[in-house]
Amino acid sequence: MKFIYNILISIIVSTGFSSTYCQESPTLDLSLIKRENIEFEALKPFFYLIRQDYIIVSETDEIIKLGGNDFFGRDLGMGFLTEDRNIIFPGYIRHPWEKDKNFNEYRSTHRPECTYMKTKHILDSTYSIFDYHEFDDNQQLLKMPYGRVGIPCTKELIESGTLIIFYSDHPVPEDFDEITYSIIYLNEITWKGGEVVDIRIPYVGKQLILGGALFQRLITKGMVKWNLSGIYVPVKEDWIIKSIN
Repeated sequence: MKFIYNILISIIVSTGFSSTYCQESPTLDLSLIKRENIEFEALKPFFYLIRQDYIIVSETDEIIKLGGNDFFGRDLGMGFLTEDRNIIFPGYIRHPWEKDKNFNEYRSTHRPECTYMKTKHILDSTYSIFDYHEFDDNQQLLKMPYGRVGIPCTKELIESGTLIIFYSDHPVPEDFDEITYSIIYLNEITWKGGEVVDIRIPYVGKQLILGGALFQRLITKGMVKWNLSGIYVPVKEDWIIKSIN
């Protein structure tokens, strides 16, 4: 995986030790760190890819797929494993046809239907089918049960934090190496209506943004702990941070 470290987070640590992180609790002992990218290494266990396939159906119930596949199109985005054993992800993933150019000529004559939703940790090689359909697809943020403990969430409207944004040259990247990420440290965060933050989209060229998340970073007695504070979601042609509430 490539990364762009937009804002250098300067933390003086001793050298000669290996980095560590704990999946059950995102806590890092700074005395054991030698890697530059502390934030990503600590939070990586909680990053998941969510892939949604769909088909289209004619007025006579004829199902159409493309390219010999079992789907017409698909979309992919980032999900984040939380302490309550859910993966939280942006709701746009459940509408993969909205930005699919192949669907344009069918919009007035065919209806899209979601089929398989699959998920995997960003380091895994294969997806698992997720058989869960109780979504309110009108919500900006959705949750699906996963069965593992992840990062704690905070409903606090934090004033500063770490925003990690993921993007790719590939419309539906399959491998970790096809994804790039940027780390941006935000100060003086202004929440509108107590739930969203407008933020300028970082320059990514022709790459597609896959999503991201805002994390609260707490440092006490040489230890760092993180909480999930918000999810990076698209709104029309822009992106915002939606708080966890």
